[in-house]
Order: sequence, then C-alpha cells, then structure tokens
Amino acid sequence: MHISIPAVVAALAIAGPAAAFEGSYQGGYDGQTMEIKKTGAKSYALSFAVALEGCAGGVDLNGTAKGKTLVAVAKEDDNVCTITVKKTAHGLSVAEDGCLYYHGASCDFEGKYTKK
Repeated sequence: MHISIPAVVAALAIAGPAAAFEGSYQGGYDGQTMEIKKTGAKSYALSFAVALEGCAGGVDLNGTAKGKTLVAVAKEDDNVCTITVKKTAHGLSVAEDGCLYYHGASCDFEGKYTKK
C-alpha cells in the first residue's frame, strides 16, 4: 500500500485546528457537559450545562481560538462570563471567570473534559 506523504500532511492541516475543539464532551463529574461547534475560521460556539443535586445551570458563549487555547465570552446585562478552554494530551481543560450567575455557588463549569 502506497501512502502519499503530501496527502497525509494536507489532510492533517485541514483537520487539525477544528479537531482540537469541536465535539461533545463530558466533564469530570456526571451532569457536566460541553458542546463546541465551529462557526468560522477561528470562531466557535460553546454550550455548557451542569446538573447536580442542588445545582443546575448552563451558558452559551462565542469564542475565538488561538493555537491550543479557546477563549469564549457570554454577556447578559452586567454579568460577563469568560471561559478559557485549553487542549491537553487527554482532552480539554476548562477554567472560568465571572460565571457564578450562570450556575450558582454549588457547582461550576471548570475541570477536565473528555470527548463523549
């Protein structure tokens, strides 16, 4: 079987950036999910949900990727939620800032996420 190296490189170049973020993910505990969809060359739509006993929430954000990092923001009135997603060797790592309004004090969107 003959494999063309230029064809493989071209295929990886096309799939590379999108493959880094797009997909459905499960967080570190049951009820913590994230969905990422590509909306432009470097832009993405993110949707987070968390549902635990005594806590539930969710937020939809729009963000931009730069390398292995995706930063997304949601704004509602004076509430600004910023989520930073970083590609890791085993999935994605999520950190949040100012998102309490979207999930309450008993839970969060942070943690390690793996593809479903």
